[in-house]
Amino acid sequence: MLTIFQTLGQWKTKDAKLVPYHEYLEKLTENFEDISFTYTPRMTNQFADALASLASMVSITKENLIEPVEIEIAEGPAHCNSIETSEAKP
Repeated sequence: MLTIFQTLGQWKTKDAKLVPYHEYLEKLTENFEDISFTYTPRMTNQFADALASLASMVSITKENLIEPVEIEIAEGPAHCNSIETSEAKP
């Protein structure tokens, strides 16, 4: 909710780390006629919250920029083999 109210201009952004993000968001909003927000409670958004926590622990610079990982979802049958070992020697 804090970010929503800050973006709407109802609250000020006091955290120095967030000021550049807020300024960038203000520039982006100039490109839209209408913007709407939907609040998602933290309890129903745990995965995104965990990812945000992990991301905040890493310092990303131009030198160590991480490229996105592409994941391909394959449709089709999968075959699995299970080989059990026995204690008897062959």
